[in-house]
Amino acid sequence: MMHPGEFDRKVSFCTVTSGKTNMGGAQKVYTAAFEAWMSRKSAGQGAEAFVTQRLVVPVRYIYRGHYRPEINETYQIVDAGEKFNILSVDKTGQGLYIEILAEKITE
Repeated sequence: MMHPGEFDRKVSFCTVTSGKTNMGGAQKVYTAAFEAWMSRKSAGQGAEAFVTQRLVVPVRYIYRGHYRPEINETYQIVDAGEKFNILSVDKTGQGLYIEILAEKITE
C-alpha cells in the first residue's frame, strides 16, 4: 500500500514538442509540463546495448505518486537533473495513485 508521506522527491514531467535545428530540420524538444512529488525505488537494470561503441546497461526505477491522467509514455521525467524515459504507466490503489517504470537516459 502506498502512503503519501513516502513521496519525497519533487520531479518534473516534460512533454515533447517540435522544434527546429539551426539548419531548419525537425527536432524533438522536451518542455516542462508540471512538477509532482513522487517516491522512487530501484527496479534493477535493463537490457545491455551498445551505444556509440560502448556497452551500456540502463538503470530502471519505479516512481510512485498521486494519479495524473495526462501522464503517459511520451513524457520524460527529470529527477535531480537526471532524465528518464517512461516505459510504462499503471494506475494503482483504486485509481488514486500511479506507478511509473522509468529508464535512465544514457547519452
